[in-house]
This record gives sequence, structure tokens and C-alpha cells, in this order.
Amino acid sequence: LFCSIYEKIKRAITLSYIETQASMHPQHHRKNRHCGYQLFAFDFLIDNDQKPWLLEVNASPGCSRNRRPQGMVDTLQEMFDQLAEVAVVPLLNSSREIKLGAWELLDTRARGGDID
Repeated sequence: LFCSIYEKIKRAITLSYIETQASMHPQHHRKNRHCGYQLFAFDFLIDNDQKPWLLEVNASPGCSRNRRPQGMVDTLQEMFDQLAEVAVVPLLNSSREIKLGAWELLDTRARGGDID
């Protein structure tokens, strides 16, 4: 069940990116795909029929450590460590193999389709 929901969530994230990438980076969209990184937070609601609904996308997610449970602080730290491994380390050492850790590459070349 989780795998099915997770696949639908990944599809929604991918379609959201595909539909907005030209407006997010219009000057770099066609010339240079690797011009920078931005962290987004996607909020989903799962209904009683196990269908995920995209509620919002945050371009500036709150990642403050203040007043957060220690488990969440640890998860945020791990996320940022892995983000640096994927996004920054290859710029400093291009011969080093990229380790994705818990990250997953989503194919944004396909267009169209529903989340279901």
C-alpha cells in the first residue's frame, strides 16, 4: 500500500516540477540545466481511499531547529548532509562518484499524465 501511495506522490512532485521549471528558471531553462539548486517542501494529504492530494509546495520550507523534537532535528541534519553530498561535493570534485543516500532522482523528461 505504501509503495502505491509513494509512487503517486513522486508522480505529483515530478509533474509539478515539469509544469513549473520554465517559469522558475526561464533564462537557464534551455541553456544550462545545472545552474543551481533549490529545496522545496511538498505537503500532501492522504484521504480515506489512500489517494494523495497535493496541498501546497513551499519554496522556502521552514527548517529551523528551534522548538522541534530531537528526531526531527536529526532528520533535517541528515537531509542537509545528503543534499550537500548530491549538490555540492560534485562541484568540488568532479571525479568523485555521487552517492544519493536517501535521495532519488526523478525523471522530468516525460510530460503529461495524471497522478493516478
